[in-house]
Amino acid sequence: MKRAFAALAAGVALVAFTTPARSQEAEESRAEVFAQLPHWPGYWVSELQVGTSIGGHNPAIAEARANGEALPDTMRLNGASAPWTAEGQQRRIDVRAAARGRKASGWGFPMMMNAATPLQVTITPEEVVIVNSYDEVRHIYTDGRAMPDPLDLWPTTYGTSVGHWEGDTLVVETIMVTTPSDFFHGAPPFSEDARYVERIRMEGDRLVSDMTITDPATLTEPWQVQVAFVRDEGFDRMVQFDWDNDRTGFDGDLNTIEMPGDDETDLALPAIEGVLAEGAQWEIAWSGPMTADGMSASPQGHLLFAQEQSNAVWRLTPAGAAFVEVPYVLGAGAVSVDNEGRVYAVERACTDPGLSQLGCDRPSAVVQLSPERRVIANSFSDGSSLGRLNDLHADGRGGAWITQGALYHVAADGATTLVYTPTAFTNGVTTSPDGRTLYVTDRTTIVAFDLDAAGAASNQRTFATLSADTEGFGGDGMEVDAEGRLYVTGHAGIYVFAPDGAQLGIIPVPRRAITLAFAGSSRRTLYVGAMGARTPEGEDWATPEGVRNVAMTVYNLPMLSAGMDAP
Repeated sequence: MKRAFAALAAGVALVAFTTPARSQEAEESRAEVFAQLPHWPGYWVSELQVGTSIGGHNPAIAEARANGEALPDTMRLNGASAPWTAEGQQRRIDVRAAARGRKASGWGFPMMMNAATPLQVTITPEEVVIVNSYDEVRHIYTDGRAMPDPLDLWPTTYGTSVGHWEGDTLVVETIMVTTPSDFFHGAPPFSEDARYVERIRMEGDRLVSDMTITDPATLTEPWQVQVAFVRDEGFDRMVQFDWDNDRTGFDGDLNTIEMPGDDETDLALPAIEGVLAEGAQWEIAWSGPMTADGMSASPQGHLLFAQEQSNAVWRLTPAGAAFVEVPYVLGAGAVSVDNEGRVYAVERACTDPGLSQLGCDRPSAVVQLSPERRVIANSFSDGSSLGRLNDLHADGRGGAWITQGALYHVAADGATTLVYTPTAFTNGVTTSPDGRTLYVTDRTTIVAFDLDAAGAASNQRTFATLSADTEGFGGDGMEVDAEGRLYVTGHAGIYVFAPDGAQLGIIPVPRRAITLAFAGSSRRTLYVGAMGARTPEGEDWATPEGVRNVAMTVYNLPMLSAGMDAP
């Protein structure tokens, strides 16, 4: 034992004595290797995606569509031209059907090598690092290591990449790649046994990558794809984007959402005195494969809407920019802002009929989102579930009225009270500008109540009926303007009622409207959320059989009337 310890000590001393010299020698050797390596500075974008904005608006596609030409193959790596086996073709159909209408949460490999988002390439003797503007990082190890045994690896969204240099060409092998269903939905559904070989090099001012993909499970033969990159001179730094703020989606064919196709916004709208001027026209403000429901206006006059599928409350600015305002609102179904600027929402949690209930145990809830976040109620007073909540309207006292079959009031302390049992079913709910009248829909009937100073409802009565709604679900979204007029979405359009219940007119909408709100700095823009949307080709958005279609379009309309003043 003493002899072994002495030998070990001597070895340590020898290493300590020789390390500085060896370290200097290694650094000099590394510097020599470094000096021989290529340098690919700048910010690179796919040659086929030049000019594409974040959100998927590709000028080449727009030009081809305008000229009636075939759309360019801007996303070559999505597998459209791959030699699929029967299993591979079915996997692609299944994956794309399941992804339709969903929001991406990452690019992953190989799609990050074909995306519109800029790439930066950093080359060292030990590895090549590729970073995109979504902070996704790909490591390619070039330190001479062998590819690990697949049994020692687990599949990841970027796989494991080992490379070497052949002159100025980087040769890369990548294995063990997986694309989860909640990752980028346009990725080709190769198996985890697929093998990717890339040869990346400079050709003039272009960075070119020849990729060969081998996968006996999904491909009949190796698939060869070339993608090329050019420097994006518009970037002088890597700008970070975030998938939460990117409404990129998937329509079953294109991997990003283009601007919606033409919609019938040139409807002849009736002039309504004090409400709508002659010649006013609807415009499309937003369109997408997910919902835009339960609208309200922020104190700044921006439109807020709930999006159940992305579990978020979104903000739509007057300029048309859409982004997540409040994330992590589970099954967001409706949003309401009270007279003090507090924001409330309903969380539908696990009740979406288009989703599996397995693994979801969060109850539906009425929540306050700002200025502080808290759950107001997640059950009725008897402890039973709130079920699938529909709409809500803040009461200005820290609580809200909610609809779920019937009409209920949820107090600031969470106590729930049944206010009205309908003849059919309730849906939209709101109050008059002075807070003294409560309105709720009961299919084609609008029911009104008096509200006292404490918010207690009394004097139930029929306020109006939706005269032209002889079919469908009747009234849905409700809103009031500053003069006390009531606006109700129905099958025939937007009904406008005077404060005494007299019908002033019906404003046609290009699609079936279900929610509405006044927004804009002067509150003189009426926003409406309507079911359905157009694809970039101008066709109605459709989903495969068995997949619920929740696509919506948000329209806006300049008004003579104005909504409530900002809090």
